[in-house]
Amino acid sequence: MLSAEEQARALRYRVEAVQRRFIVTRAALRRLLASLCGGSPRALRFDYGAQGKPRLRDCPHLHFSLSHTAGLALCGVANRPLGVDVEGVREIAAARIAPFVFTEAEQARLEGAQREQFFVLWVRKEAYLKALGEGFAASPQRITTTPAPPGWWIADFIPAPGYRAAVALLTNV
Repeated sequence: MLSAEEQARALRYRVEAVQRRFIVTRAALRRLLASLCGGSPRALRFDYGAQGKPRLRDCPHLHFSLSHTAGLALCGVANRPLGVDVEGVREIAAARIAPFVFTEAEQARLEGAQREQFFVLWVRKEAYLKALGEGFAASPQRITTTPAPPGWWIADFIPAPGYRAAVALLTNV
């Protein structure tokens, strides 16, 4: 069901579990998008933005975002720009990472907080940056997502025990 390019990308993952996760989530995404656009999953063609954000060539009004982590995947589809992110809550060097990712106000919220708060801020930020099509190339430490930027709706949630997720959706189209 995957394109030759997707198959080659899957083979670049050296860890078999990560390779399998990419294949399964990409195939599920193709099935979902084909059900919404018509046609077969294999026939879907993707174009990619400057930072690699995919979009459907033949169904440009449909926006989608996919995220996966060990044991869980999350997909969002809308008629406007959106981004999703999901992460497993785990031990992480939050104090070392925070200055490169979070604004000073967001870093202050992390002081004395549980590691879960780090992931709440992280998934909100990543979902928003994915919606913009920028990813972390956009100087994330200059962008706040708590509260959501004007014209955006961002919600974080717990999709399963031990995970945090977020969706960012452009509201003023």
